[in-house]
Amino acid sequence: MFELIKRSFADPRIYILVQKSLGAPRLRRMVVDEFLLPRPGERILDIGCGPGNILEMLPQVDYVGFDTEPRYIDHARRRYDGRGEFHCELFEERHAARLAAFDGIMLLGVLHHLDDAYARRLLGLLAHSLKPGGRVVTVDPCFTEDQSKIARWVALHDRGLFVRDAQGYASLMRGGFKRQHAEIRHNVTRVPSTERLVRLTEPIAGGQPAASV
Repeated sequence: MFELIKRSFADPRIYILVQKSLGAPRLRRMVVDEFLLPRPGERILDIGCGPGNILEMLPQVDYVGFDTEPRYIDHARRRYDGRGEFHCELFEERHAARLAAFDGIMLLGVLHHLDDAYARRLLGLLAHSLKPGGRVVTVDPCFTEDQSKIARWVALHDRGLFVRDAQGYASLMRGGFKRQHAEIRHNVTRVPSTERLVRLTEPIAGGQPAASV
């Protein structure tokens, strides 16, 4: 059954349908409008871009998306041909060295799938991929003392194995950025849930980028 569910979510049509039915676009719109604040012409990097449908919420930007699910990337290349550049692979140091720096970087629902060491290496690499004045935006499910029992249950049973509390997420980010603005939002989607939305700015000067992630 678990493998059947995994295969179903790998189908971009089913993934998009389920996301819409759960109200996930509302959360993404909130992240874009309140934290990413994209402007036309900016360079935007999307780690874990899925089928690329976040492009429907963005102005005309220079968009680059990375995801490891081939069917998502195939869908994105067909659906958004000419709107973005899509890579079916992990974002690594060689990409950071080759690609021009970015004004904004998104990790929407990514960090809670990564252990601490991997997450820190990725954030360190992304810090060195920003233009001056750029920002990294993240959103992930979060444990809080004031969340409902249902929201806690949802977080505990998320497919990501590394859902953290606010302090746990904050500790991942301190080594790479001077400033992090974070907010907790409850029940944004149709399912009771708790998310932590973050805007990271001012990469720490002199920090060393990860060799690879």
